Amino acid sequence: MRDVRLVMGHPGRFKALFDGRVAVDGVNLKTSTLPFNDLFRVIPENDDFDVAELSTTALLWGIDHGRDWIALPIITGWAFASHADTVCHVNAGIAKPQELKGKKVGVPEYPVAAIVWIRDALESKYGVRPQDIRWVEERTPKQSHYRGAGYAPPAGVPVEPIPAGRNLAEMLIAGELDAVIRYLEKPKQMSLAELGAQPSVKWLYPDRKAEGIAHCKAQGYFDPIHLMIMKKSLADANPGLAMALVRAFSKAYALSEDPNVVVPASYALSSDEQRDVAGAGFSPVGVNAQRKAMERLLVLAHREGYTPGGQLALERVFHESTLQS
Repeated sequence: MRDVRLVMGHPGRFKALFDGRVAVDGVNLKTSTLPFNDLFRVIPENDDFDVAELSTTALLWGIDHGRDWIALPIITGWAFASHADTVCHVNAGIAKPQELKGKKVGVPEYPVAAIVWIRDALESKYGVRPQDIRWVEERTPKQSHYRGAGYAPPAGVPVEPIPAGRNLAEMLIAGELDAVIRYLEKPKQMSLAELGAQPSVKWLYPDRKAEGIAHCKAQGYFDPIHLMIMKKSLADANPGLAMALVRAFSKAYALSEDPNVVVPASYALSSDEQRDVAGAGFSPVGVNAQRKAMERLLVLAHREGYTPGGQLALERVFHESTLQS
């Protein structure tokens, strides 16, 4: 029986793999967790894992740049119409998404996977291109999940850091930013809902739930932002291992007691609303279940500079043994 190290940011809906209720055929699984901020920075720097959770964009960057990585068709994190959670300063002159053009917009970090999907929504629905916005990053280069690997935004896209010691919330409230997209809550800082309730702040979409539901139904999928990866050399040397992991994750997901399929950042969806928007038989496991979303992501990844060597095909991203899953 082969030892395999599995590390995730949080077991979440796959907890049964961590508490022993689900085993992987032929594998002595050694599991551990690491906070996402640490995990997503450590993996590209140290490459010390067998199977791990990683952001979708970091995976594609790594494959394009020759890392010994292959994806498993296991989506461990997906966003729900994150563009609908955009908050604006009341005096910024932003009444509709098209008016984000020319504005100063705060983000945790430009390359974050969820923001790729936000930029896609803004461009495809409203004609707002990445180069039309002045992007302001909260993470320093030392905190970055991408800069150490060598990623830089495409030419012509203006990106700048926020001043040292500041954060997105206080800058938006003060009017130093026109809007904030993809706000990540931190200890001792206000939540996104609290930020949206400040007197000097408003939501871009007055009915963000309606926008989110309509967007996802029209799109036909949720936005994959995290998935499982493994060393390609390990998968190639052990026929059947990749699919054994896929089957185990599928079993673990089926045992999850979490009633939520999606959890929007700033509002709640009832169980009925979640089932309605997800569709019958939703599963985050399997290539066929994720094909439409991943094919779109591959287009966006090349366009935004994550795969400068050329647009990747699904056959290069997922291990060949899992392509019919």
